[in-house]
Amino acid sequence: MSPIVTEPPAEKRKKGGFSPLGWLSEKPETRSVQVAVIGTIIVHLILLSVAPYLFKSEPIAHVPRKGSKSFTVHMAPPKPKPKVPPAKPAFKYVETNPNAPTNKPDKTDNVSNRDQQSAQEKPSKINNTDMPAIEGKKDFKNDQIVDGSLAKPAEATPPSPLTETAATPPSQKVPVAQQNPLAGVEKRMSDKATGYGSNIAKPSDNAKPIPKKIDGSPDVPIIDGPQVTTPQVDPHHPRARPQLTTRARPAILADNPFGTRNSGVTGRDARWSNYGDYMNKLEETVQIAWDDILNVEKSRPPPGTSVQITFILTSTGDIKTFLAVVPSAGMTDLGTRACTSALRNPAPFGKWTDDMIAVLGTEQQLTFTFYYQ
Repeated sequence: MSPIVTEPPAEKRKKGGFSPLGWLSEKPETRSVQVAVIGTIIVHLILLSVAPYLFKSEPIAHVPRKGSKSFTVHMAPPKPKPKVPPAKPAFKYVETNPNAPTNKPDKTDNVSNRDQQSAQEKPSKINNTDMPAIEGKKDFKNDQIVDGSLAKPAEATPPSPLTETAATPPSQKVPVAQQNPLAGVEKRMSDKATGYGSNIAKPSDNAKPIPKKIDGSPDVPIIDGPQVTTPQVDPHHPRARPQLTTRARPAILADNPFGTRNSGVTGRDARWSNYGDYMNKLEETVQIAWDDILNVEKSRPPPGTSVQITFILTSTGDIKTFLAVVPSAGMTDLGTRACTSALRNPAPFGKWTDDMIAVLGTEQQLTFTFYYQ
């Protein structure tokens, strides 16, 4: 029989006394975990109590370095904006005096169908403007400086027939020169085939290739070519004095007390341009068409009335559209239609030149005002 060895039983712990770790587990594995948890809690409590002092922010005092140099920052000035050239003033079409001499002005924005400088018969001392002083209608605006007519000049009235005694007295009759027709020619032929023949003509005084003889004095010289006779003037019926008509549109002249210091034929500052020449022809065409319409119509609107028409003119010379037709008070429908027809009937007015299109574009807004007087 084999013997059995057994371990003696462990002695029980004695109760009584103080043990700080008495509440821990008797198992080493469990006790180590409990100690780790307790240590972690204690460390976090300490950190929470000390954290406000550790992370407190305080202003940092600026202590300059020894030997440091101060500096100043200068901002670069902004680049200057490019200078935009001032817009050129739009040129203005004006009507000039066709009887004034051509003279290119020194400086002006006005354009017309000729070069002209402002002038008037008596120089003005009040002001120096681009227009002459004009006596006309007050409180009225118009740029025209002369009044004229576009009608063809009337033919001169023939002188009244005079009696023979009054026209040409017997003592002043013009002597007539004697003239004879050319003499005939006499032919003499030989009887023989080898003989000679001749033509014999008898000369005559004052021979001319005329069919009949003209009796007169042989001593008066014969004047060849056309003869212009000066008509005799009857002192009792003198002929009318010829008058020069200004080739210009009829105008209602506006009163302009301020004139120019230039002395000469009435004129105004303007430069020639294709646009000015075009506008001058356009206005004359419309004026003639308007006059023709009014000559056919028997009734006219009351004097002092007017019609203002604004329209679009294209570069082909056509009227694109009428933007506004504004008759004044008292204007009749017939008078308004006459004005619109004066613009519509003669259109198109001709194509624009290349330089006109470069400046004006392909369209231009124009305003015409028709005045009935």
